[in-house]
Amino acid sequence: MEKIKYDALTLVPNEDGTAYCIAECDKNAVNVNIPVQVNGIYIDAILENAFEDCSKLKSVTFDMPSSKQIENDEVLTSIGSYAFSKCTALEKIDLPDCVITVDRGAFYGCHSLESVTFNSYAYIGPFAFYECVKLKHCSPIGGIVCEGAFYQCEGLATLPINEETTEIDEEAFGHCYGLTDVVLPKSIKRIEALAFRGCHGLKSVVFENTSKWYSVNCYFDKESELDLTDPQANAQALSRMDFDDGVIDWHTKA
Repeated sequence: MEKIKYDALTLVPNEDGTAYCIAECDKNAVNVNIPVQVNGIYIDAILENAFEDCSKLKSVTFDMPSSKQIENDEVLTSIGSYAFSKCTALEKIDLPDCVITVDRGAFYGCHSLESVTFNSYAYIGPFAFYECVKLKHCSPIGGIVCEGAFYQCEGLATLPINEETTEIDEEAFGHCYGLTDVVLPKSIKRIEALAFRGCHGLKSVVFENTSKWYSVNCYFDKESELDLTDPQANAQALSRMDFDDGVIDWHTKA
């Protein structure tokens, strides 16, 4: 296998020579379709920086694999670090369910991105949607919402989490000014320091789980357990958990 050109894409063999990876896209590309396979060989990854700075790119579509291709794992599974970073014209992207890794900063600085869907069990890396300021619609993340994943996503009105979400990492939703009311499901057991830093529009936070919550002291890296039956008594600890002290109505779900 050798490097080949396919439409606007440059494809290279993966490490073991069994599949292609997308290594680069023409900077002037506007609409790109990503096939399941080329010349009978499947595509298993989009490499880091592959579409970076494709400022004219408006749409990316993905062909759907057959059931046999899925069964044989002959499918696209990963989006590399900063793969689509600074694709400032990209408005929407729907990743196929077979994509299980969206790596660090994959859509960093996609300022026009309004909607993104993906497998809710996929790993969404740190800063994946950093500064996607128009992002309004997003699939929920099961498991861990990584550091800075939605930092400065000003258009978000609801959290992209569900009953499978267990942890919200540092600055995950920092400066998400559009958030006003947040409900944290029972599944969440831990929130890192500053996860909601600068969310000045936030007015209420509902804790569905009142058994064990931990505040992380961002200065001394220590944890303290909170009694949320009386959240106002824990105002200082809650502010370290990222909520502005004295502004937000903290309460538990009856």
